[in-house]
Amino acid sequence: MKREEFVSKINEAGLGGKVFVNPNNYAGGPYFLGCFFDGNQWVAYENDERGKHEDLIRTIYEEEAFQYLYEYMIGK
Repeated sequence: MKREEFVSKINEAGLGGKVFVNPNNYAGGPYFLGCFFDGNQWVAYENDERGKHEDLIRTIYEEEAFQYLYEYMIGK
């Protein structure tokens, strides 16, 4: 799914408060999830309780990154 569809689905599910779609960087803070394009590939990530990020997936496909992040969030 594309970014716009992801944002819409997450907001409909009431999960939008801790998700960030930043242009070129990780969001700071604990327990955030996000996705961004780093110039070469899409990165979906999760921050731990200290705000340290862990990449969930890196891919060249926007649809794959947002679909993975969506399924990850719904599964939690």
